[in-house]
Order: sequence, then C-alpha cells, then structure tokens
Amino acid sequence: MVIIFNGKNKLVIFLIPKIIWQTYETEYELLPENIKSFRESWIKDYPEFEHRYVNSEQRKEFVLKEFGKNWHEIFINVPNNITRANLWMYMNLYVNGGIYMDLDCLPLQNINEWLIDEYDFIVWQDTSQELLFSIALVASAPKNPILKCVLDNIINNINNKVYDSFEKNTMSYVFQFAEVAFANGIKKALGVNKELTYQEYNSLPLAKKYKFHCYPEDFYNENPILKHTDGANNWKTGYTSWWKEVGYDKVWNRGL
Repeated sequence: MVIIFNGKNKLVIFLIPKIIWQTYETEYELLPENIKSFRESWIKDYPEFEHRYVNSEQRKEFVLKEFGKNWHEIFINVPNNITRANLWMYMNLYVNGGIYMDLDCLPLQNINEWLIDEYDFIVWQDTSQELLFSIALVASAPKNPILKCVLDNIINNINNKVYDSFEKNTMSYVFQFAEVAFANGIKKALGVNKELTYQEYNSLPLAKKYKFHCYPEDFYNENPILKHTDGANNWKTGYTSWWKEVGYDKVWNRGL
C-alpha cells in the first residue's frame, strides 16, 4: 500500500504486495519432496518476495479471524478440501493481497514481466473452459472490489439456496467455488453478463476503474510463465479423478 498526502487530503493507492501464497492440507514438512522442490524454486528465483505456505488448519483460523463465525461455518462445511482452498484463496487475497499460485507450479518466466504496478487485479483467460479465468495463478491488491464481488456472489448463492439442486459430487462442488463462481463474480464486478475476449474485458470502463487486467491464454500456455504440472501425478488422487466424475456440460448448464 502506498499513501500519498496532498495537503489535508490522503490518497491511498493499493499495489499488489510481493507475497507468493501457496496452500495444501498438511504441514509443509509432510509435503512430497518433488512438491517441496517446486516451492523452493520460487524461493530461490524470487528472494525479494515473501513466500507463505498455509495448511488447512491455518486456513480455518484465518477465515474465523478475518470473516467471523458465519463465514467460518460456511467454510468448514464446504464438502471437500480443494473447494475450501479455492474459497480461502479469494478471501486471503481480498484481505492480504499478493500472488496466489497452485503448489504444483514451476517458474519459467520472470514474475516482474507481468506484475505491473498499474494493475491491481491480474488474471489469465482460460479459453479451454468457455472463456473463464484460470485460478491456478491470480494476483490482487488487498481490498480489491472485484474479489469482494466474487465473495458476495458466493454468499448470495448460498443464502438463496442456488446450490441446493446441484448434484452432490466432487466436480460439482469444485465448480461452485472455483472457475465458474470466480468468473461470474468478476463479470458482475465489471458490469457484464456474458463471456468476452481478454481485450474486451480490459477495455471495459470498470476494468480501468478497478485496475483489472486479463492476459491472453497464450501468455499462460503457449508462452508460459510457469509450468502447471498434473496434480494427480503428484498427489496420486485428486485432479484427474474429478474430470471422470462428471462432465463439464453438467456443471456449465447449471450456472452459478
């Protein structure tokens, strides 16, 4: 955060803090060695950043402390670990700001090439999933209104029982708190109700107001800034099994 004084007036400018956040369920010492090596690559390449690892118990404590009992009750009753991690990511970046990236990621390009001070909220378009946004890598200044809208969208859907008719399976829960909820919260914040290209998102008046910036998918994949490994190869259970449980179309058609 930068505070500029102009006479009696105070202008507060929030910048994205140089903090890299990562999370998983266990204590750091219990992580697989190859996953530890991924994280150590970030620490070695970016010593000027703070590197913070958060386990599942610390996530619960954070939600209770920062958001109170109502949100904490919702959080602990989210039905699986990955959806809790998604929800924590939104909440944590809203409170603290910084860069979230999945734990199974390796650096390939310099963060400072895309972490530009004029942006307060940075995402990558994921055209493989109906023009949604990747949640493997998200950067935000604290208190960004876009993340507030994402959280408001989720709590409103819970209060209005939007999720009650969903199939009770892992993939359905994942997308209630993952890409679909994230994308719809962003779109509401930016004043649109349809998918756009990254250029169209960036040209929106509210995108400029909130210092939102969306990079094209090829910045993330064809010209990658990081390598996102297959989580199932590392955790032995998880990511790939979700895809077999229910098809994309069964989730997209529900809406969030």
